[in-house]
Amino acid sequence: MVLDSKGHFVCDTARNDVMAASGDEEKSKELIQKWKAIEAVPIEEARLSGTGPAGMIKKLFMMLMKNPMYMVGMIFMMKKLFRKIQSLRDGDGDGEEEEL
Repeated sequence: MVLDSKGHFVCDTARNDVMAASGDEEKSKELIQKWKAIEAVPIEEARLSGTGPAGMIKKLFMMLMKNPMYMVGMIFMMKKLFRKIQSLRDGDGDGEEEEL
């Protein structure tokens, strides 16, 4: 996120912008000029783009909502994993225990 000297919001794509401009001095200078040209607003009025970590969570959530079978598959796999852990804990493993 980029804030001006007064703490006003400029943009929330700073990390991606910096990564894209890294290693190129000309792109870096252009990026700074771009940020200076944007009119800063108080943080309360900021319009976030949704491309940061919170945006990724939103995309994952929307993908799961559009494809509910993924959720069914995840529940099935988690149940299977828990059963396997329970059997290992109870000593009913898959025959890997040493006999005396």
